[in-house]
Amino acid sequence: AFDLADTARIAASWVERGAKSGVAIRFDGPAPCWARGRTGHIQQVIMNLVQNALDAMEGQPDAGLEIRTGYEGEMAVMTVTDNGPGIPAHLRDSIFDPFFTTTDVGKGTGLGLAISLKIMEEHRGTLTLVPVARGTAFRMTLPKGAR
Repeated sequence: AFDLADTARIAASWVERGAKSGVAIRFDGPAPCWARGRTGHIQQVIMNLVQNALDAMEGQPDAGLEIRTGYEGEMAVMTVTDNGPGIPAHLRDSIFDPFFTTTDVGKGTGLGLAISLKIMEEHRGTLTLVPVARGTAFRMTLPKGAR
């Protein structure tokens, strides 16, 4: 068992420190939020989601990111939502494909979301793109942990 909320804060701060983007990151939800899994692997998933969001919002003056944790039944849930340009409808079915990327050549490998999805499946969880009015949101679920 590990604290998903704390893991999210650590992962987001590492990415933000490296990116120096100045994007406001807001956290919401219960702390601690207990989940079951390998902390380092889940931290990598969160770092991928945060990095993708920061990349998408680059240069956007009102850029913001929200990381929300909570529980639904026997699952711990985390949603990472940005207020960037969003993912065009015609690309949404491809985002988890290996080597798919919308970034410029040399900027990304297109493996972040594919690897993240595999990690979540190995943890008996999910990673999905969820509809939002503005921006992009990814929702991950993991079995609830107990402490």
